[in-house]
This record gives sequence, C-alpha cells and structure tokens, in this order.
Amino acid sequence: MKLDGQRLLQLTKELVAIKSVVGTPEESNVSIKIEEILRSLPYFKKHPEKIFLVENEEDPLGRQSLMVSLEGQKEESKTTVVLIGHIDTVGISDYGDLSPYATNPPLLMEKLKER
Repeated sequence: MKLDGQRLLQLTKELVAIKSVVGTPEESNVSIKIEEILRSLPYFKKHPEKIFLVENEEDPLGRQSLMVSLEGQKEESKTTVVLIGHIDTVGISDYGDLSPYATNPPLLMEKLKER
C-alpha cells in the first residue's frame, strides 16, 4: 500500500469515522480496523503471526490492544524499536446535539457552518 497524500487523507477519514469512545466496548474498534489494514499488506500476508490483538483480562469492557512485530528486511539486527500509541476517541458529549457528527469531520463542519 502506497501512502501518498490522498491515500493518507482517506485512511485518516476512515479511522476518524470509527466510533471508539473511551470507556465503551467500542473503544477497540480502531485497533480492529488498523489490524485489518495491516493484514492487507504484503509483509503481514507473509507473516500473519506478527500481528495480533491482546485482550486485557481485567477489563470489564473487553477492550483490546494491537501488537505488531515487524522485522527489518536488509540485515539481521538485535535492536528492537517499540512504538506505543493511544487510539481511542475522547467523549463526544461536548458536541451536544452535534454528537452524531463528531466522527465525520466534513459533515460536522457543514453543520457548524449552519449555525
């Protein structure tokens, strides 16, 4: 997958559109989508064992974290780089009656202009 500017914008819009409000079972939805996207890449088609979701056993909401391992292609190395990300949506109640549009920036902008 080539990530030119248009594809990156499209991917960002797809991820923002996913309902994943913090403190809800839906919080894992973005992790699940990112896993799906990564699994479509040639590297992870060849190495599907390098990507998986981990459920927090003590979490009553059943939220999951995405774990990914990517090995360098040029030469073997004992060096490891760890990246950690935070990918939930903050609460959307601040949007009031515009809450249904909180994950759709273009439509939200239009609704705000109407005010």
